[in-house]
Amino acid sequence: MGRDIAMIRWLALLVFMISVPSWAATYYIAASGSDSNNGTAKGTPWLHAPGMPACSNTCGGKTPAAGDSFIFRGGDTWHFGNSSAAPYVGGTCPNPTTNFTTCWEIGNSGTSGNIIYWGVDQTWFAGGAWARPIFTGDNATSSSSVVSCTYDFKRTKLVSIDADYVTLDNVEFTGLCWSGNQSTANEDICCAGYMNFNSSAPSSSAGHSTVSNIYVHGWTHRQQGCSLTGGEPTGDCDGAYGISGANGAGNINANNRITGLVCDGTDTDEQSFDCTLWDVVFQLDSSYLGYAVQGAIAGNCHLWYNDIFEHINFSFDGISHTNTFECQSEYPGANYFHDLVFRNSSSGSLMWVCPNAADWYWNIVSYSNGTQPWDIDASCGGSGGSGIYDSVFADEGSPGATGSYIATNLLLINSGLLGTPTQTSVISMTDAQATAAGFTSGGSYAYQPQSANCNGHSSPTCPVGNGTNLTSSWPGGFTTNDSTYACTYNTSNHTMTCPARSSLSRPSAGAWDVGAYQFTSLISGSSRVGGVWVGVLQ
Repeated sequence: MGRDIAMIRWLALLVFMISVPSWAATYYIAASGSDSNNGTAKGTPWLHAPGMPACSNTCGGKTPAAGDSFIFRGGDTWHFGNSSAAPYVGGTCPNPTTNFTTCWEIGNSGTSGNIIYWGVDQTWFAGGAWARPIFTGDNATSSSSVVSCTYDFKRTKLVSIDADYVTLDNVEFTGLCWSGNQSTANEDICCAGYMNFNSSAPSSSAGHSTVSNIYVHGWTHRQQGCSLTGGEPTGDCDGAYGISGANGAGNINANNRITGLVCDGTDTDEQSFDCTLWDVVFQLDSSYLGYAVQGAIAGNCHLWYNDIFEHINFSFDGISHTNTFECQSEYPGANYFHDLVFRNSSSGSLMWVCPNAADWYWNIVSYSNGTQPWDIDASCGGSGGSGIYDSVFADEGSPGATGSYIATNLLLINSGLLGTPTQTSVISMTDAQATAAGFTSGGSYAYQPQSANCNGHSSPTCPVGNGTNLTSSWPGGFTTNDSTYACTYNTSNHTMTCPARSSLSRPSAGAWDVGAYQFTSLISGSSRVGGVWVGVLQ
């Protein structure tokens, strides 16, 4: 018996030693640090992070290993443009004459269960309260284009992740400025950007890297003329990006994820810059993309949810590509886009998707956009099995496809449907009818029903209780709940709260409501039984 217990203990120790690398450690980095310190305590931090060109001495001798954590002190700033500022990242960055320059490359991979974490400890900060550490290109912010960039990041990226099982978390990017053509399809001869996000093996099933809680803002550019030459923009065109992947590399890695991204151009010209670009957005969730020339242009789209897109504008040059949401290619198989809000944008196409299978789109609230709200491109071959479900489109163009698709439980307010959809439970209203029925953009959640009988509005049919029950056909692994209304964006600390509202379960039997919501009244602890709300009145 004693021998068995000893064996069990030995096996448990062996499992622990395998699951937790003995070399894993936490290292600290601060603007007051020294690369000669050991870096293993908050009182003895390094000045730079491993991989930064200026990292030297003890810092320079460290190779990041699986399970390691690298903690930047909150509120400190690292400089990528001004070599006279401290701490300066080092090297020859930016260098606009060299193709595809990266100032700092994160190139060491973790393993499954033992990621390498680059981020923060919110109990460790400079100043009176915690704030994100800042990575800056050292250019002043501007609400208009500039004559020249103090530090020109043309063809330069501040940070590049070229590794698997890595997380970059809670960093603020600002101070980017660029000149020259940013619109070419060849990544190696363009584009300024805050961050490049690739797997080290972009065509494999590896990946599993995460970018989380990043705040991107404060960009500007030189605007001195843009033209088309042979169909390709040339000159000083609008563009650059917040987070990009490899262009055309088929970055199909499962579980590469962007979550909690805030791309907010309210302190910029608002008419340049792409929040995300190219094959990077396998999963995009809990994010805010606004006040830019393009929200997300992506390949490898698979799972997007709880995102807000707003105020995506036409570019200054009038030539550069501009969409709120463009999915050029997709992850193989069905893909899923739900709990999204699109509003107040004027881009060339609000949402353009190129499906290769039967995609699902649901719990979408899209309103006050000056363009077609959704274009499922039939020429891509997969639109016939795709469907838009339980969504609201108000005061904009017609969603749909140039071919066939499924349209079920849609509420259309001063909007139509494009193409030849198979329609079930689609309700159309004029603005006047919607206002009378209580469906408006006012209030906390736009177009949420306010009464069980639509304020007594009987024509057209009230959306409440007049939808098709889709429980039996719903995609596996996804809740049938109504909209979470994406997230709430806090403009003071530039963070997201997700979801914005507690979603309601759609009934497993009986009719669903048409649109993104199930009706709820001002009842505490209420539930719906057989189509009747029961509970305690407030």
